[in-house]
Amino acid sequence: MKALLCEDIIQAVGTGDTEIGSLPSGVGVERLRWDGSKLIDLAEATQIYVRHLSGNHFELHAVAVLGSQPVAMTWPERKNLTLVDGLIRLKTAEEIAAEYVAEHNGMLKANLRQGLCKGIGDAGDQMADINKMIYLLTEAVCGDATALAALQELVVEMRGTYSITISKAKLTANAATLKELVPPYYEAKLP
Repeated sequence: MKALLCEDIIQAVGTGDTEIGSLPSGVGVERLRWDGSKLIDLAEATQIYVRHLSGNHFELHAVAVLGSQPVAMTWPERKNLTLVDGLIRLKTAEEIAAEYVAEHNGMLKANLRQGLCKGIGDAGDQMADINKMIYLLTEAVCGDATALAALQELVVEMRGTYSITISKAKLTANAATLKELVPPYYEAKLP
């Protein structure tokens, strides 16, 4: 069978000027490469030459081509390729786990934001409610009994919404970040 090639990548079959023989049954050309004498199924390779294209996009080859690097890997591991300081490599188990956690938590956060927008309103509405809580707290601290009673009722209604332990830990971490970032900001800020 004739094929149109770009380096070792099969662009099209049934056309072109390179005789590659018969395609293996049940194997798509997306993982087949021509090494100059025979077809190579990248699904059977343990080393693949990889060229970085852009972002998280890589091109896989059976032979060394300009700009490629040999990577000890299997076909299913292609989704774990990364480029770090010019070196193409597979992500570590820790990097894969961290990406999973970030993606999972990002989806949870997006779902929470959608739910809050649907139930409470957009970010501006939510900030207005925070300002109302601060106002009630300020009035209660200044001795307004009505504001204090309103806050006490709100605390009962909100009980269980936030974990005190998690809230304290997060706010403590935030306090450390604020201590690190805010004083230098105000010291450097021009009047």
